[in-house]
Amino acid sequence: MNQLEVLRESLGQCDEIILDALLMRNRIVEDIMVYKEANNVPILQPEQEAKQKEWLERRMRSGGCFREHHKKQ
Repeated sequence: MNQLEVLRESLGQCDEIILDALLMRNRIVEDIMVYKEANNVPILQPEQEAKQKEWLERRMRSGGCFREHHKKQ
């Protein structure tokens, strides 16, 4: 297997991980919606949205694992 094939295989594995994570996240979101409806909790909660946005912005600034991958090469 040449380097390009190895890289493509790694990319395919990443795609599977991403898809699995998104499916799991969607199931959790559905559970949250059921909980909120059953407990009369508002669907949108600005403080939680702000917390999630802040976390995402921090991760984007740090580069997450993307920078780590490129340091190895």
